[in-house]
Amino acid sequence: MKLNPVMTQLMPLNELTQQTQAAAGAPSFGEMLSSQLEKVAESQGKADLMTQQLVSGGSVELHEVLIATQEAKLMLEMTMQVRNKVVEAYKEMMSMQI
Repeated sequence: MKLNPVMTQLMPLNELTQQTQAAAGAPSFGEMLSSQLEKVAESQGKADLMTQQLVSGGSVELHEVLIATQEAKLMLEMTMQVRNKVVEAYKEMMSMQI
């Protein structure tokens, strides 16, 4: 059985998917993941900065610090859950028999 005819049929589908994503302006999964990780890091940095300002006597209210800290915590927890689901899906795909 030759795989070349099958591969030539799959290649246009791959190109069509890439063209559709490019035309729609949709970012790739990797780009989306990267931007979300940057947002998580930014949120944690903001919470740390606000905490330092509060401790040093800056003009930051306690409730603002608590909100920023809780937001950073929730974003990190959500990121960990997404990571866990991706790892779980990867393990499931690797255990599939072809």
